[in-house]
This record gives sequence, C-alpha cells and structure tokens, in this order.
Amino acid sequence: MKQAVKDIKITFLGTGTSTGVPMLANDHPVCLSQNEKDKRLRASILISWDEFTYVIDCGPDFRQQMLRENVRSINGVLFTHEHSDHTAGIDDLRPYCFQMGAVPIYLDAQTLKSLEQRFEYVFKTENRYPGAPRIQVNLVDQAKFILNNVTVIPIKAFHGPLSITCYRFNNIAYLTDVKTIDLSEKEKLKNLDIWEKKLNLFSGDNKTSISEGIEFDDLSNPSLDKIVGETAAQTLREEVELIDEVYPPFSQEEYLDGKLQPVFFGSALNNFGVKELLDAFIEIAPAPLPKKAEERLVDSKEEKMTGFVFKIHANMDPKHRDRLAFIKIVSGTFKRNAPYLHVRNGKKVKFSSPNAFFAEKKEIVDVSYPGDIVGIHDTGNFKIGDTLTEGEQLNFKGIPSFSPEHFRYVNNADPMKSKQLFKGLDQLMDEGVAQLFTLDTNGRKVIGTVGALQYEVIQYRLEHEYGAKCSYENLQVHKACWVEPENIKNAEFLDFKRVKQRFLAKDKEGQLVFLADSAFTIQMTQSKYPTVKLHFTSEFKN
Repeated sequence: MKQAVKDIKITFLGTGTSTGVPMLANDHPVCLSQNEKDKRLRASILISWDEFTYVIDCGPDFRQQMLRENVRSINGVLFTHEHSDHTAGIDDLRPYCFQMGAVPIYLDAQTLKSLEQRFEYVFKTENRYPGAPRIQVNLVDQAKFILNNVTVIPIKAFHGPLSITCYRFNNIAYLTDVKTIDLSEKEKLKNLDIWEKKLNLFSGDNKTSISEGIEFDDLSNPSLDKIVGETAAQTLREEVELIDEVYPPFSQEEYLDGKLQPVFFGSALNNFGVKELLDAFIEIAPAPLPKKAEERLVDSKEEKMTGFVFKIHANMDPKHRDRLAFIKIVSGTFKRNAPYLHVRNGKKVKFSSPNAFFAEKKEIVDVSYPGDIVGIHDTGNFKIGDTLTEGEQLNFKGIPSFSPEHFRYVNNADPMKSKQLFKGLDQLMDEGVAQLFTLDTNGRKVIGTVGALQYEVIQYRLEHEYGAKCSYENLQVHKACWVEPENIKNAEFLDFKRVKQRFLAKDKEGQLVFLADSAFTIQMTQSKYPTVKLHFTSEFKN
C-alpha cells in the first residue's frame, strides 16, 4: 500500500548560467558584485522527502554544492540532458558509491549515449578501474515512475533541437534550460503548487530592442534597493504584498472560462513588457479548440488539414500591390507546396510561399499546426470564410458581418480615377474594414461602418494606396437588415419590395438588405410582413 509522503523540500544548489556567476574574465557589475546572492553555481536542485534525498543534475560544481549543504547521502541522481554544466560532476559520485554501492541514475537514452562516450570508464562492465564511480542506470521515457512513494512524471521539453527531460514530483515540477515545450507536455504541468514570481529591470537606453535586463527572484534582495532606490523598492514590496493579500491566486481554469482577465503592464515606446506578455501567453493560452463547420464539428487533433480564411489584407507592401489572405489552421498540418481543396471554387490549390508574421517581420514557413495563422498571396480568389481541406467538403462558418452603425454615400471625387476607386473599394471591403451596399433604385454606393473614424481610414487608404479620391454624404439609416423571405414569389414579399424599394440595396455578396431609418420602421415592417424575416447579421442561414 502506498504511504502518504510528508512535505517535499526543494533546495536550489545552483541557479547560474552554464558558465556560472560570476563568469570568468567578465567585468559585468553582477560578476564584480560582493553580494553572496550574485555568486551562483551551475543549475541543480536537491529534492528530499521523509528520509530520501535525490539530486537533479550534477554539474562541475557538484562537489562544492554537496559540501556546502552537508549532504551525507543521496538516493539517486536524475539527469535532464547531456550538457556538461548538468553532467560533468558525475565522477564526484564516488564518495557516495563508497558509502552505498552503485548510485541509481535516471536519464533518457540520448543523455545515456552521450555520457557513455564521454565517461567510458564509468560505464564499462569489464576491466573497470576500481576507483571509478559505480552507477545503476534507469532509462526514463514518457512513462511516470515511483521513487519512494512519490510519483515522478517526466516532461519532455526542448532547448533548441536538444531534448530536455524535466520532472514533476507530485505537485512540484522542475524545468531547466527550456526554450520550447509542446502543448501535450504542458498538460502535465497543471495544478502545481508553485507559481514563479520574479522582477525584471530593463534599461531605457535602447527603445527599439529588448535589453537583457536584471532579474530578481526575491524582492527582499538588498541589491534591489541599490538599483532602484530604497523608496521605490519599499513601495514595490508594499504594493506586491497588497496584491497578494487582496487578490486571489491566478486560476487558469477561470481565465479559460472567461471569468478572470489578467492585466499586463508594459511600454509600446520602451523596451520592456513584450517578452513577459508573450511568455505568459504561451503559458496560459488555451490549446486549439474544435471548430464548427456546417457539416460537422472538426476537432483540432484530427490528422487531415482543415483551415479557413478569417482575414484579407490588401497592399501590405504598396510597392508590390500584394494582397494576402490569412488562414487559421483548424486541424492537421499545413505544408508548403501541398495541394489543398478550395471548397467554394472546387479547385485544388498549392502555396509556394506561405508566410508567418510577427509584428513587422515575416518569413516563409514550411509547416504550420492547429492554431497557427498563415498568410498566403491572393489574386482575388479568396473571401473571408473560405475553407481549405485535403479533399473533404467542409464549410466553416465565417465571421458574420454585423449591421453597421454609421452610413454614408461615397462619391468619386476624381472622375478620371473611377477604375481605381472601385477597385480600392472592392479590395478594402474584402478586408472587412467596412461594408458596401449598392442601392437598387439608382446604383449609388453606400459605405456602412461601426465607427465614424473608419471613413477617414478608407479615404486615406484609397488616396495613398490606389490613387483615388472620394467624398462622403451623410445618409440617415438606423440599421441594415438582411432580408430572408419565406417565399420569393409570394404576394407579401413582392409588396414588401414595392413599398420599400427606395430603402433596398444589395451587399457585396448580392444579398438583399433593407436600410431602415428607425427602430420603429423595423418594428412596423416586421408586423406588416410576418413572412419576411429581418436579420442584423449577414450570416443568418443555418
């Protein structure tokens, strides 16, 4: 029967970089500091419970760390990866071997192979040197295992291309040298007892790039007073203490349920806040969710690729007049140059240069996964809501067009540029920045927007991107209502069209729209024509 374990104790043996702190031949203020907390050995921890003690990683400072903590015996060593700053102290296991015999070590196959090559004398089974450390190898894969009544869950992460094996002991996890981690492995980190708190101080000297900064894991560190001043440091400590007392702990479950909203503070002009926001986003953001198509629910874990166009942007580079369609990958793997079915057109398409974007940077990507956004060059073939699949007939529901709140006639201010104006309006409406309606009676164009400032944006982009000028006239419209008759041939609908002819228009997709001048008009119309349904979004058909 499994016995209950008392509290697990963690001792940080080292929290320094691969070179340790202070670093040799370096004049950085931290390396010259006399503060004991600035003298940090290579990364390693001591983890103990009841009468058992284990070490995670034994680097070049292992002997010094064990002497400092007066560790008289250990029950084993767990290795995270093969780098020397985590393994070079393996020879110093000898004193423990003299005491207890072979020391159990736990590591993955890749780390074992590296250690066997570098420390051949340790792993030899024949003609061994008598003084070599004796070890008992335990290979670790993705399966959990038990160490003296404690469940240990391996967590796979990556340091660039190098695999890292991190460990979770009950509700405590230790991760080191982690650069990336898969979503499936992140699931193993749920419901931990520890949430990392640290302070990063950045320099304001360079406003265009992120500086390395100075990191504090403990706000009681006296170095903080020297750097920011005693008053500012004390104020920070008091405010953080107030937050800890007043606000409940962060709950990712409540965040994902929409009940809690984290707030991040940073600067758009200076060099801090962005990295912390992105790191936190990676940590707490939801995994890709299933997406409802008209035919069925598509799970993000399905193997076959599906995706849909959710945004179109024209003239991202005005010099080249390029137009990009942005596709969200719903399931499967999107691959460069692979053929996919454009469901609406019924044609197979390939993409030789799909792009990934981050701020002003863009790069060609070979593979994209569920949740990723891919930009593809478009010559006008795509519309918002279009679906791509590997052959299945699916139609994802697009982003609905809600009724605008502002309406204006748009006039051509330069008759010589009519073609440019209509092309610009057509492409800008494809982006979804506004909605274009064409009156049935005289063909005049009406632009509807959510905010009044969008008219200035459209006017500016038409002039600077398309070389066309326009002017506006106000139009008194309360709501745009998309019309759905039960029968297009019945007398009631024909009477509706005759009476409301002056207020009827077509949207960009050719759907009939009723431009009502007041809420009272909508109410009276619905009462007089019950078989003619009015909708406030364009995507009303199930």
